[in-house]
Amino acid sequence: RGKSRFQIIGDTSVISPIFNFSLSSKELFHSNFLAWLINENKDEFLEILVKYTNLEFDVKSLEIGEVHREKNHFDITLEVRSRVTNEWVFDIIIENKVKSLPDEKQLKEYNEKALKQNANNHLILLTLSEPSFVLGKWKLLTYKQLLEELKNKELPFIKDSSYKKAIVGDYLKLVDFLCELDDYIIKASEDESTHYNWYDDLFNALNQYNVRMGDFYMKKNAELLALKIYNKIVNIPNIDPDKIEQTNSIVHAKDAEVRLYYKVNEKVTLSIELSGMYYRRMIHITESKTNELETIKKINSLTNWLDLKEVNLEKDMKYNSTKEDFLKFGDKTRYKQIKITTTNSYLKIIENFINDVNIIMSFEKLITNTII
Repeated sequence: RGKSRFQIIGDTSVISPIFNFSLSSKELFHSNFLAWLINENKDEFLEILVKYTNLEFDVKSLEIGEVHREKNHFDITLEVRSRVTNEWVFDIIIENKVKSLPDEKQLKEYNEKALKQNANNHLILLTLSEPSFVLGKWKLLTYKQLLEELKNKELPFIKDSSYKKAIVGDYLKLVDFLCELDDYIIKASEDESTHYNWYDDLFNALNQYNVRMGDFYMKKNAELLALKIYNKIVNIPNIDPDKIEQTNSIVHAKDAEVRLYYKVNEKVTLSIELSGMYYRRMIHITESKTNELETIKKINSLTNWLDLKEVNLEKDMKYNSTKEDFLKFGDKTRYKQIKITTTNSYLKIIENFINDVNIIMSFEKLITNTII
């Protein structure tokens, strides 16, 4: 039976010098490479980028001047100047997202910062994955669109250099591969009946030593699941969204973690965490003057929050989850966990997060009034 493109991941068309350079820091690499490419092809990129702004002007009257990396913490800043007077007119600011999903809060902050500097600045979100929210002042440029633009654009600087031509061609192959992989992950995540089985053949192929893309696969899956969970949680009746914080990360370079924190009060936060194949309930104490362990024991005695027997997920019964002692992170956090199986669906995991938040809401006043 034929293998998919991702299972033939060792193909030399993907495992290339550019591919390997990109692994050191995925977003930084792309920002650095694109800043170099723009600097070498300013007129051609101005023609491309103007399509993804609200600009209404004769492109021939303006030109890109300096190309900056991390100026005022923006990924790429392009100074646009008048060809006649050489005076600065505005900046095109590019925020680049490759490994991570676009962050609405971050983009709003950057928007305020950029327009405060100059109301004429133009903002472009360059992203592998399309955002799930309205962009406001930001204009969208996907890597898929950029790929098509560059395929159809003749870049003068490569005409007389087979070396540069090979580098750009290599980069376009990399972007094509990332777009295809991103589409695959997103499509799989849209079906909530999909089993939670990220440690599959695709992950094993991507996590090979000569590929090292397993973290990308895990990070993207974790972010998409975390977003689904968060969007359902904030729509629970009577919930205060300000009490909710959702995070996700990769640990040990391959294990995804999805966390949802519920701030009961200034001293107590309860959380739910999916870490690899472990589902956890946790208690965090932020008051440094209290006896943290005693307070945690009191909270658990009152609420049974760390009793996971009723969690409605298929469990790996070989894992001993009946230990009396709490597991711990530092002095202020205690938790218990169960090991789940790959037979659990996304939907079942999402429903458990929702159910656990409802449980917290049912006793949060009791914690505040009785214990702390």
